[in-house]
Amino acid sequence: MDSIISRRFRFLSQLQSERHNDLFTHIFVDEFQDCTRADFAIFYQFLKDPNQLVVAGDLAQALHLGRSASVPRLSRAEQRNRDFRELEGSYRLPFRISECIVKLSERIQDKRQGLNDEVAISLQNPYKGSPPGARPIIVWAHSTQEMARKIETIYKVYECYDLDTVTILEKDNALCFALRQKRIDAETDTILRIKGLEKTCVVWSTRVAHDAEEETEEFIYTILTRTCSILIIALFDDMLPGYKPILNTLPQNRIIMWDHDTMHRYSVFCEDKELRDDYEEYSSEAEDELL
Repeated sequence: MDSIISRRFRFLSQLQSERHNDLFTHIFVDEFQDCTRADFAIFYQFLKDPNQLVVAGDLAQALHLGRSASVPRLSRAEQRNRDFRELEGSYRLPFRISECIVKLSERIQDKRQGLNDEVAISLQNPYKGSPPGARPIIVWAHSTQEMARKIETIYKVYECYDLDTVTILEKDNALCFALRQKRIDAETDTILRIKGLEKTCVVWSTRVAHDAEEETEEFIYTILTRTCSILIIALFDDMLPGYKPILNTLPQNRIIMWDHDTMHRYSVFCEDKELRDDYEEYSSEAEDELL
């Protein structure tokens, strides 16, 4: 069957055999991290001046291309006219969530050092003009039904943020069905399907596997940055082991433990000594707050 890959290369071959490089004066491309080298070749076929190509995106979210994502190199003459602009931070991600994932952003950037010396991954640095929002909420449950009940409570508490649909990432059909039984408007989807979109209430289900094993950090980074209001991290006893190092990057004073059960169960996941020390310091303060 014909695929997007075969259609892309057939289209590129057609463009190369014809003359179209005066069709557009400028081309603007969003989500450039999802573009292949063939895509860039197509863009240049349409441009009279290859320097009039403007791209925007975030390399950390290039999942299906992984860490190989890059802007194809131009000739030395063309590179001299290339201009790079880095955002100071996220302008839509809630400030408290940006604070929480800085360490994760830094880990991803460290992995990418040397892979592409022209384009750097943008850190989700807290930007003072971004929405205030709430800290990421961590909630533990021993079953799907209990998790649905707790998320229902969280949803009602934070309704003041104009929440609409609860979006569960990645696919957790059982949790989605349980929420719908409670008359909560819920959906479950993949990050590839909602790329570039933002949701008011995002749930990261830590019991769901994904296909990008070598890019787990980039995968979770994308999930954590899809919300414009509330982020819920749903912990289960069968949480995937590969997610524990990512939880270790979340500062304990930048998250909300939803209840006592979550606080005590979270300590079981704290296998890293530094994280355990942070947890013990946090829990002594949080106990008073919860009481």
